Amino acid sequence: MKRTKKKKRFRRSIILLILAFVIIVSIFFVPRLVEQGQQWVYPLDYKSDILEYSEDYGVDQYLMFALIRTESAFDSSAVSSAGAIGLAQIMPETGQWLADKMQLETYSVEMLYIPEINIKLSCYYINLLIARFGSTGTALAAYNAGMGTVSSWLEDSRYSDDGITLTYIPYEETRNYVERVNSAMESYTRLYSELA
Repeated sequence: MKRTKKKKRFRRSIILLILAFVIIVSIFFVPRLVEQGQQWVYPLDYKSDILEYSEDYGVDQYLMFALIRTESAFDSSAVSSAGAIGLAQIMPETGQWLADKMQLETYSVEMLYIPEINIKLSCYYINLLIARFGSTGTALAAYNAGMGTVSSWLEDSRYSDDGITLTYIPYEETRNYVERVNSAMESYTRLYSELA
């Protein structure tokens, strides 16, 4: 009888030790594993180019990481069904227009596959869109749907109360796009505060 009680106490002690170990591991290691998993989902690919050109053109670096993640998942060879190319999914005609505005002497559509060029053009473009429309959300809508389309939305009282801010984005794709980029930007800001 005494042996049975000792065995039960021993088992309880072992179970309590195992539970204590699991709790300690959970407290100290699980959050780090979760954070590492999130960093895998929100990578810092092309970090040096993104940091350089976002600074050069006065664009939030977290915005650029989020935009590129949303556009191509950091695939420099990506081509959309509409024909947008590279990391930031720039349309060939937009790339040419940006190259002309930036006075790039040697430019061809194939250069949109070069990460550094694509990042440079997209940082310049987002800066231009933010300057034109006055807000990141509206600039992102224009990046996705086009400047002309967004300008017409701003003139329509169904979509804008003041002609400056979009209160509603009529294209579901663009609405979802803006939400996805903003959500990714929040995650990048939270995960990589040391970049600031």
